[in-house]
Amino acid sequence: MGSAYDFSTTEERPFVTIDGEKYPLRLDLPWTEFLRMRERGTRLRSLSEQDERTEAEETELEELLREISTKTLEAPDEVIEKLTDMQKFQLWNVYAEEAKRLRGPTNGERSPDSDDSTEGASTAG
Repeated sequence: MGSAYDFSTTEERPFVTIDGEKYPLRLDLPWTEFLRMRERGTRLRSLSEQDERTEAEETELEELLREISTKTLEAPDEVIEKLTDMQKFQLWNVYAEEAKRLRGPTNGERSPDSDDSTEGASTAG
């Protein structure tokens, strides 16, 4: 009987390329931090889908984008700061999909950002 799952601690982590440089995704977050990012992602999605937001919600949205980007991407702050808000949102989608792929479904649990698809989303920033 074969292995149920093949773990590797040496393979290259998934990455994103920004201005020609590769930056790995932090898919090795401690479990509690992963859960915190999932909660932040849920709130991010909720705020982004609102037709109108208060000034406080706009500020919260910007802070969530910054926090999520900083926690999920191994890149210098100055690189993350150059990203547009749309690029930061796309970064979250990429991270959520990779985390879901790595983790796999468990007991009908929803993915880190479970509005499911980034299919058809533009990657232009």
